[in-house]
Amino acid sequence: MSYPFENRQLNRDIKINNLFNIAKMEDVYLSVRFRYQRVVWNGAVPIKAKYQGVDIPLTSEDVFDWVQTCYEALNPAKYQIWQNQQNQFWQNKNSEDTKLVFDALNGTDNTTRWLCRKCGSALGADPQGMRW
Repeated sequence: MSYPFENRQLNRDIKINNLFNIAKMEDVYLSVRFRYQRVVWNGAVPIKAKYQGVDIPLTSEDVFDWVQTCYEALNPAKYQIWQNQQNQFWQNKNSEDTKLVFDALNGTDNTTRWLCRKCGSALGADPQGMRW
């Protein structure tokens, strides 16, 4: 099924591609391309992600608003602020194993990128290890 928000240029910095899901998972993602001052990020944003509390209605207006929110949140200029927040969050947790997974998937660039356990990490072949 095709939706009217798919394969659209939202503005000069945001290109929306297609919806997709990962086999055997109920979550739905939207492939996007975000252009910032010095960086182009090709990735995906969650549209339906039950355990993350994301359930965006599949209307153009809702999807466009959500994609714009994600674009702003992923701005590389905000990376250091986010990284500091994460360091503070994990400092007070007693969850060493979960922190190891977070560190493996976090990456080291100032833009987020897909890092799956199968392709980008030594954690095993589990496709659920993706981040956006």
